[in-house]
Amino acid sequence: MTKPAAYSLAVPPLFAALAPARNILVAGAGGGFDVYAGLPLALALWHGGARVHLASLSFSELELLDRDAWVAEHVAAIEPGTTSPDWYFPEGTLARWLAAHDLPSTVYALPPLGVQPLREAYRHLVDRLDIDAIVLVDGGTDVLLRGDESDLGTPAEDIASLAAVAALDVPVKLVTSLGFGIDAHDGVNHVEVLESLAALDRDGGYLGALSIPGAGREATLYRDAVADAQAATPDRPSLVQGQIAAATGGAFGDVRFSRRTGRGDLFVNPLMAIYFTVDLDKLAARCLYLDRIENTVGRRQVVSRIAAFREELGRARIPRAYPH
Repeated sequence: MTKPAAYSLAVPPLFAALAPARNILVAGAGGGFDVYAGLPLALALWHGGARVHLASLSFSELELLDRDAWVAEHVAAIEPGTTSPDWYFPEGTLARWLAAHDLPSTVYALPPLGVQPLREAYRHLVDRLDIDAIVLVDGGTDVLLRGDESDLGTPAEDIASLAAVAALDVPVKLVTSLGFGIDAHDGVNHVEVLESLAALDRDGGYLGALSIPGAGREATLYRDAVADAQAATPDRPSLVQGQIAAATGGAFGDVRFSRRTGRGDLFVNPLMAIYFTVDLDKLAARCLYLDRIENTVGRRQVVSRIAAFREELGRARIPRAYPH
């Protein structure tokens, strides 16, 4: 997809790109609670009359689900009544929250796989739901890195999702990240994230930044959904979504919302409540190791091939401090 001349300041390019779509798939790219990062976007699209479906790369033990939950080999349709013996089940929690708010309540769950089976899972959803637009959502920003940065954070699931969707024939394919700065905990240098966005802008692949209004309906419902998820998973609440939710409410600095965070660990700030959106194909074209993971079947292959690429790379770039 190329940047159309119709993009302007008056209409956010993210929504302009999705306006022609009949069926939009908003999918958590990095696993776990990433699908929650797509919720404000989905809420805005639903409110505008769009047909939106949710999917999640799941860290739950999906193999424990009853057989009737599976609609394809690697695709489970999680409904509000779907139960699992696994205590960690964000997709089920989200499905129940959606139903309680009279919203479309099916969340499709995909196991964390290699590129080949993950692509088949996405292809099934495209065919099943007649999808003509896909938005991969990353809670954080490591999906935006190309591979030679000082540290890549935790890229395996994000980049496997990116590679899987890149080869699909879908008219609109986007990647959006929410939670700028959060990946510093995993070593990501955010000057390099900004550098990547600038390079994508030069290539016509950057669709801009879009802040979630803290007092708006989307942010209010999102904070409620995150609080509901934290209550459902008290032993492992999402630190990513917790920080983003706090940021949408105007919190700043070392905000305490979980026993999982230590004193001085966090720097919640307004940049965490901004969607940074890029063209998926142009992002995939910049990834220096995407070809290395193309023929993978399992997640461990993805992890090991990324590690091998980094070892062969030798010296990574030197991290830079933000100058302001």
